[in-house]
Amino acid sequence: MKAKTSLDRKISTLREYITKWFDIITFLMRKHHNERTRGEEESKFFENMDWCTRNYYVISKHAEAEVQHIDYKSKIKHSYPAILSALNRFQFIQTPTNEDVYNLKAGYRSLKSALGFLETKKESIGEIKIEEYEKIKSLIERLKLEHTLIDSLIELAESCEFLGLGFEWILSTSALQLQEVAMTLVAKQLGIELDKSSVSKILRKQFEKDVPFKDKYSAFCKEIKRSKDVTLSILPSDLRGMRTRILHQGISPPTNETKLITDFTCSFLKDLHHAIGEYAKGMLNL
Repeated sequence: MKAKTSLDRKISTLREYITKWFDIITFLMRKHHNERTRGEEESKFFENMDWCTRNYYVISKHAEAEVQHIDYKSKIKHSYPAILSALNRFQFIQTPTNEDVYNLKAGYRSLKSALGFLETKKESIGEIKIEEYEKIKSLIERLKLEHTLIDSLIELAESCEFLGLGFEWILSTSALQLQEVAMTLVAKQLGIELDKSSVSKILRKQFEKDVPFKDKYSAFCKEIKRSKDVTLSILPSDLRGMRTRILHQGISPPTNETKLITDFTCSFLKDLHHAIGEYAKGMLNL
């Protein structure tokens, strides 16, 4: 099944516009040569004029959006206004001058040139199936959404500048939280308990209060080593200090610390992915 793409629709609209524009020129050329016209011809002329006027900006936008060549664009800028001028000038029937005739033909050539470009572009793209078209459309929509999210991230960073926070803090916070979230999800998937009593048993250490992240991490690493024989990176002591300052004290880290945090997180996630192996396929269902 062939997909009706936006390019197909542009070509179809442009063809219809050219047909109606040709009829307008033909009628006005007859007026230019002082030929007699019938009432139904005049009625058709006004219908065509009305349709072309309503669709002028759509047509010019189609052409400018699709055409990338600068020389061609410059022709559009000169020829398309000639069409608009003619549409305004001949709202009421009058005899075209020689200059009018030139402009009418120039507009027609511009339309034909744009149509030729679009048809050539379609041929170079080739026909696509509806399934392929839907996949491409879905990808474009996702990219548009991601672009919107990036704009939101920039707005968020700009909004928290008055607090002395910015991209470094946002990125570091995301990376640090990702360490904990990834550990929690994988522990759940592998049946590793990280509650207070379980961590105490694994590390053979007693905790008076809540278990700190560094101890949960140590217990988690030991269990991964025991069950999967995979050694995860040890949590650097300076990273633990950064975690407290960034997450709990709201201090924005310098660029070098931000890079250290993100590099460690990426390395940790790669090791973790390797550790869970086949279990990774089920992670999306968590």
